[in-house]
Amino acid sequence: KAEIEVKSVTKKFNRDVNFSSTTDTIVFTGYVAGEEDGIEVAGAFENSSVGTQNIVVDSLKLSGVNASNYVVSAASVKTGTIEKSEAKVSISLDISGKTFVYGTFAHEMLDADILAEVGTPVVSIEGETINPIELGLISIAKVEFVDYTATGAGLIPVGTRKVKITLSSESYANLPEQEFEVVITPMLLDFSDVKLDKEYDGNTLLPTNVEFGIDAMIKAGDIVTVSATGEFTSEMPGATTTAETRAVLAGA
Repeated sequence: KAEIEVKSVTKKFNRDVNFSSTTDTIVFTGYVAGEEDGIEVAGAFENSSVGTQNIVVDSLKLSGVNASNYVVSAASVKTGTIEKSEAKVSISLDISGKTFVYGTFAHEMLDADILAEVGTPVVSIEGETINPIELGLISIAKVEFVDYTATGAGLIPVGTRKVKITLSSESYANLPEQEFEVVITPMLLDFSDVKLDKEYDGNTLLPTNVEFGIDAMIKAGDIVTVSATGEFTSEMPGATTTAETRAVLAGA
């Protein structure tokens, strides 16, 4: 019988060690002209990981209508290549309707801490039902807020912000970088301890040295301008006021 020599074996990663000339790229020679279509070469790698892999000894087999005319040559290649899969990979993160109070996210924050707040993204592969992260096939390389200026306290400012998730993999080539919107709402300051009392001075104006009692609530590094507007009902002792208080973060 004539010998078929397998020159090279290349396949895309699919978690399977088996390969075949019907689904993968296998170059072989030695066939009689016109009989190539009737010959299928198949075999198996020792490992299914991406890279150069050894072919299992004696695993190369021939099949097809013309296969009986040939045998596999001992000179056939002993290694082959598994390339990264080009299957479509997608990320989803369900944070619709969620809001986060200012102070939840810092400028320099660990990826895991951001995910602990927004939730774990779901990574899926087209045509697969597996969880590639649990299987170690794909990992989350980076989680970061983008397009913002940190506040004086080094925090992510109030507003609709974007979190970008970047993936990495040794097995898949088409990895998306995807952005998700995160809504950060203002932090509530409690003005219940504001002190507006003053000694009689003949007018209804508020005192100039109002004690707002909110210093401990303000994040260290933030510059907050606090003001009170209003007046007493009269200039006489015992008069009351319903002043309005307002706090504005510098740069906001």
